[in-house]
Amino acid sequence: MNRTILIVEDDENDRFFESLAFGDIGITESLRFVNDGQEAIDYFEGKGQWRNRTRFPLPFLVLLDLNLPYVGGLGVLRWIRSHSGCGSTIVIPLTASDSPLDVEGPGKPAPTITLSSQRALGSGEPSPCTSRAAGSSKPLPKNAGGGR
Repeated sequence: MNRTILIVEDDENDRFFESLAFGDIGITESLRFVNDGQEAIDYFEGKGQWRNRTRFPLPFLVLLDLNLPYVGGLGVLRWIRSHSGCGSTIVIPLTASDSPLDVEGPGKPAPTITLSSQRALGSGEPSPCTSRAAGSSKPLPKNAGGGR
């Protein structure tokens, strides 16, 4: 079973901390990193350095920074959703912004859940990130994910 995780992140520090977090739970071999939106699309298409599907299988999970060079995160999400071969791929958009305008709007594909690292900073909320339902600027209820 394919357990490849593709992390689409242009910030070197974020990539480092994501590697540490996955390493802490024993996931290292299945991680693949790309630096921008165009490189993510190239990975999915198997272009250039990504053409060897044995070394670079299609991911089952994508952590997708929304603020990317060349092709933005929402452009990558739109590309993934428009290709039937990627229909089962889980995509988790990530953003440092708390503005609903950054993830919602006319012509933008609505992510199921968007994680924002800014919401908790200075707000007194205990959660390090906020989940938003698709098409909503309101955070999900604290128990929406089945947690306590």
